[in-house]
Amino acid sequence: MQRSADDILKMPDFKRRRLRLKKKFGHYIKEDRLHLSRDELLQYLRDRNIRSRIKFERVRKPKDPKMYDFRKEFGYWSEAVRLALGEKPAPEIDGDYILKAVWELNLFSVKRFKEARKIDKVAIPSWRQVIRTWGKYSNLFEAARRFNLKSQLEEYLRLIRRLGHVPNMKEIKEADLRMDDAITFYGGKKEMDDFVLTLRGL
Repeated sequence: MQRSADDILKMPDFKRRRLRLKKKFGHYIKEDRLHLSRDELLQYLRDRNIRSRIKFERVRKPKDPKMYDFRKEFGYWSEAVRLALGEKPAPEIDGDYILKAVWELNLFSVKRFKEARKIDKVAIPSWRQVIRTWGKYSNLFEAARRFNLKSQLEEYLRLIRRLGHVPNMKEIKEADLRMDDAITFYGGKKEMDDFVLTLRGL
């Protein structure tokens, strides 16, 4: 018979000390993900050009290795990156670098940007550098949004050429394209497709 917490609390101390309570475990659900060797873990980083923890979390898919796998194998995340991609000098911080950091890592808010800076102080510039380069954050985010929109449309056009037809949402997702900004900007997928087909002269 399993005793309730109330029953256990009402017991005299001498009886409670004699208890042998066992934790009841539920069914363990094993996560279905890849278990890679040391060399395969390094190749995983090389193939995706992953240097930062932020990018790792953004591009990682459910069955991919976890941060834990790299720490278990290499001791430190930085050591895995060093072995996979070599030492990287501190980046030259300019307007183009900051804009691409916002776009690539999806840092479209002051909060996200500052949280990313706490995690990686080498790849992510300080907020003082942002202000010195861009004047104010609204300029940076609007420029990054426009750059993002242009990049999304270029990727979309490449996908259309590869498939030979306008892709549906499932095909967009399978191609791992981020089209949210473009769809929102044009007011819907149909409207975006009409614009893209006009560009192609179709």
